[in-house]
Amino acid sequence: MSSSSSQEEILTGVFPDTAGFYDWMRRNVPNGSPAYIIAERIPQKWLDGAERKNDLRFTRYTSEFEVGEFESGYLFAKEFELRWEKGPKGIRVRYIGAHLSAPEPLGQAKEQLASELETPEVQYQLWGRRIGKKDLPLIGAEAANGTFFASARIPRVLQYPASDKADVMYLCVREYRDHQSGRTVLWRFAGVNEKP
Repeated sequence: MSSSSSQEEILTGVFPDTAGFYDWMRRNVPNGSPAYIIAERIPQKWLDGAERKNDLRFTRYTSEFEVGEFESGYLFAKEFELRWEKGPKGIRVRYIGAHLSAPEPLGQAKEQLASELETPEVQYQLWGRRIGKKDLPLIGAEAANGTFFASARIPRVLQYPASDKADVMYLCVREYRDHQSGRTVLWRFAGVNEKP
């Protein structure tokens, strides 16, 4: 399924501090479809099992989510994606999506996505299958803390924003393809899907 990308824009910029970025994000991120967040801590030392539990988070986004605890991440929904990464000169941000009415301080390299790009939404299956409740104690996970998935190929338990019925999860990605060549020139996360 393809649609025109003419209503979407790309904005980039740098925030000098976490508090300013977090405040801007809460005020300006479009509301609409459910939003998700993938956030990662970059450890400065080797982490033990307890510390490693929260080094990577993939969950539904709420305005209470503490972005400042993470060095990089993606906040996304059907209408947009916001990527950030902390660096020595501040927090670098890239926004792709629906028009923002108050984008400042973003706006450096502002551009409209070309209307001749095709924008199919594709789904990529995420690693692992859901771990049954009876098997949670074997991995040291508490059932109250969410939904857990595992794969023999990944040496850690995975946690996705899934309903109680999900057995397999998919990441929805909007690809921006050149109409002439069919080549993907840009992509962004657009949501999650699940299969019982």
